[in-house]
Amino acid sequence: MANELTTQQKALYIQRNGVNCPVCESDDLDVIHEEIAAYRAYRDNKCHSCGAVFTETFTMTDVELSVTPAE
Repeated sequence: MANELTTQQKALYIQRNGVNCPVCESDDLDVIHEEIAAYRAYRDNKCHSCGAVFTETFTMTDVELSVTPAE
Protein backbone atom coordinates (compact mmCIF):
# COMPACT_ATOMS: atom_id res chain seq x y z
CA MET A 1 0.00 0.00 0.00
CA ALA A 2 1.26 3.47 -0.83
CA ASN A 3 1.83 5.98 1.97
CA GLU A 4 -0.15 8.71 0.23
CA LEU A 5 -3.72 9.03 -0.89
CA THR A 6 -4.33 9.92 -4.51
CA THR A 7 -6.13 13.11 -5.44
CA GLN A 8 -9.09 10.97 -6.50
CA GLN A 9 -9.20 9.11 -3.14
CA LYS A 10 -9.14 12.42 -1.25
CA ALA A 11 -11.86 13.97 -3.42
CA LEU A 12 -14.14 10.94 -3.06
CA TYR A 13 -13.61 10.85 0.73
CA ILE A 14 -14.58 14.52 1.05
CA GLN A 15 -17.49 14.15 -1.38
CA ARG A 16 -18.87 11.29 0.76
CA ASN A 17 -18.54 13.40 3.93
CA GLY A 18 -15.81 11.25 5.43
CA VAL A 19 -17.97 8.28 6.34
CA ASN A 20 -15.99 5.64 4.42
CA CYS A 21 -12.31 4.72 4.45
CA PRO A 22 -10.50 6.51 1.62
CA VAL A 23 -8.50 3.31 0.93
CA CYS A 24 -11.03 0.45 1.03
CA GLU A 25 -14.34 2.37 1.38
CA SER A 26 -15.36 0.46 4.54
CA ASP A 27 -17.45 2.29 7.12
CA ASP A 28 -15.75 0.48 10.03
CA LEU A 29 -13.83 3.57 11.22
CA ASP A 30 -12.85 4.89 14.62
CA VAL A 31 -11.42 8.24 15.65
CA ILE A 32 -8.19 7.53 17.51
CA HIS A 33 -6.98 11.08 18.21
CA GLU A 34 -8.23 14.67 17.89
CA GLU A 35 -6.30 17.90 18.24
CA ILE A 36 -7.37 21.51 17.91
CA ALA A 37 -4.71 24.08 17.09
CA ALA A 38 -4.91 27.70 15.98
CA TYR A 39 -7.42 27.85 13.12
CA ARG A 40 -7.16 24.09 12.42
CA ALA A 41 -8.36 20.83 13.84
CA TYR A 42 -6.89 17.41 13.13
CA ARG A 43 -8.53 14.02 13.55
CA ASP A 44 -6.72 10.69 13.17
CA ASN A 45 -8.91 7.79 12.07
CA LYS A 46 -8.32 4.06 11.83
CA CYS A 47 -10.06 1.68 9.46
CA HIS A 48 -10.67 -1.70 11.07
CA SER A 49 -11.19 -3.38 7.70
CA CYS A 50 -7.86 -2.59 5.99
CA GLY A 51 -5.79 -1.11 8.84
CA ALA A 52 -5.30 2.28 7.21
CA VAL A 53 -4.69 5.22 9.54
CA PHE A 54 -5.36 8.66 8.07
CA THR A 55 -5.64 12.24 9.26
CA GLU A 56 -8.47 14.63 8.47
CA THR A 57 -7.65 18.35 8.55
CA PHE A 58 -10.35 20.90 9.29
CA THR A 59 -9.93 24.65 8.81
CA MET A 60 -12.05 27.51 10.09
CA THR A 61 -14.26 28.85 7.32
CA ASP A 62 -16.82 30.95 9.16
CA VAL A 63 -17.89 32.29 12.55
CA GLU A 64 -21.39 33.22 13.73
CA LEU A 65 -22.71 34.83 16.88
CA SER A 66 -24.83 32.38 18.89
CA VAL A 67 -25.72 34.67 21.78
CA THR A 68 -25.84 38.45 21.71
CA PRO A 69 -23.97 39.80 24.74
CA ALA A 70 -25.88 41.98 27.20
CA GLU A 71 -25.06 45.65 26.96
